[in-house]
Amino acid sequence: MSGSPRSDADLATALAPDLQRLEDERCAVLARTGSVFRKLGIGGAIGLGAAALLAAIGEGRTPPAAYPGVIAIALVVAAAIHFGIKRSRLAAFAGQYKQRVIGRIVQELYPNVHYRPHQGVSQATFGSSRLHPHSPDRYHAEDGFRGRIGATDVHLSEVKAQYRQTTTDSKGRTQTRYVTYFRGVFLVADFHKEFTSTVRVLPDRAERLLGRFGRALQGFHPFSAEKLVYLEDPEFEKQFVVYGSDDVEARYLLSTSMARRILDLKKAWGGEVRVSLLGSNIHVAISHKQDMFEPDVTRPVNNETYVHTLVGEIRSCLGIVDDLNLNTRIWSKE
Repeated sequence: MSGSPRSDADLATALAPDLQRLEDERCAVLARTGSVFRKLGIGGAIGLGAAALLAAIGEGRTPPAAYPGVIAIALVVAAAIHFGIKRSRLAAFAGQYKQRVIGRIVQELYPNVHYRPHQGVSQATFGSSRLHPHSPDRYHAEDGFRGRIGATDVHLSEVKAQYRQTTTDSKGRTQTRYVTYFRGVFLVADFHKEFTSTVRVLPDRAERLLGRFGRALQGFHPFSAEKLVYLEDPEFEKQFVVYGSDDVEARYLLSTSMARRILDLKKAWGGEVRVSLLGSNIHVAISHKQDMFEPDVTRPVNNETYVHTLVGEIRSCLGIVDDLNLNTRIWSKE
């Protein structure tokens, strides 16, 4: 492995004091928020009740009849403010938790990688990977990991990309919505080899749906400089389609072992995997619906089981370097 061999149990033990301090902070945040709710609820009920009492007396009505509705309104307003404050404070606490806990885990496992919870792979880098047919109109990246694993420079983050879709109905009314075409983990890493061609490995949807006819359709690209590239692995061919501007170099770069590693990566993650080789970099996009690295701060955060979950997510993402064997230097850069 490129990272440290330190065990999950050792990490949990090392983090225990910090986790306890964070749990104390979380409890303090909840206590302060609860105090705000009580003050708002009681103060609002008294204030609105007094106003209703004065209004009732002025209009000659019996005052108690106005109380239940007024108190209910006060409590609803207080609850809305309470939950808004609670959400805001817990969100701020979650950011601190991620920086202090995830950042510490990353430093222990991958000392040359830095974690930035509010940063990620740039939109320009994502768009230039040529892994999707759309350019993002809306783009968000977070939970960024950047640095060096072994001999490989790597930048990875969670990404959500959307394109704008405008439709017009029969009455001429237009409606615009944003369609998510990628959500998951995106990695760009040094492939340590300058090459002149481009290679793209994409999901083979056509052949899975249409069989041999689908494969024939894949090869028809009259306006593209890339052409269909066939590899020798039948299982890989069923799952992926490869396009390259130089089929000889494409087969050289996508060796039998690399093709098998990409296939194993898809099996391990269970989502759609796309890979491109451009310039000296490899780009990997793995669709993943789960929002990773997000602590559940409504529950105690000094939970050892959750630490194991975080460690597993970090190893899965940064372990892509090892999964694809990127640290094995077959070539040297020219």
